[in-house]
Amino acid sequence: MELEVWQIILIVLGVLLAIYLIIVLTDLMFVLSFHSLLRKHRVALNVLLQTKYDNIKVLSDLLKKYDSNYDPKYQEILDSIDIKHLSDLHTKESAKVRLQLVYLRDELMYIADKDENFGKNEEFKRAKQHIADLDQIYYAQVATYNADIIGYNYWIRFIPTRYIFNILKIKKKDLIS
Repeated sequence: MELEVWQIILIVLGVLLAIYLIIVLTDLMFVLSFHSLLRKHRVALNVLLQTKYDNIKVLSDLLKKYDSNYDPKYQEILDSIDIKHLSDLHTKESAKVRLQLVYLRDELMYIADKDENFGKNEEFKRAKQHIADLDQIYYAQVATYNADIIGYNYWIRFIPTRYIFNILKIKKKDLIS
């Protein structure tokens, strides 16, 4: 049995369609996988940032307790922070809260490190170590989150399937700092 030209063309088109469907399904699996990972990272980062806030608050309370020259502007900044803004890491408010936490951490650590009495205080040593540990975990988590964002963005911009995500209006995600 000899195949005619139109049958060969249909077979080739069928194979090409099957290959394309495999590519689309693979792309969709990667996008959904990265989306799930990003959701888990967001929850972890939210918990870390709230814990960081709590530890900075402890450090601030210690400084108020032991330092007569404690500047009330630090307490004002701490009181102005609304941790609800941390639920969406890509908003301007969230970025502002993260910057405020870094500023407070740096300022309070500097104040405490200047004073020799704080170096001997066990409460301060614990608070300082907690913040240092949290920072290390936080920055590792941010690096992982950003790596997954790069992977997610790659797969939604993958040339053979890009038009699907454009039709669905799925946008690229921005890295966080």
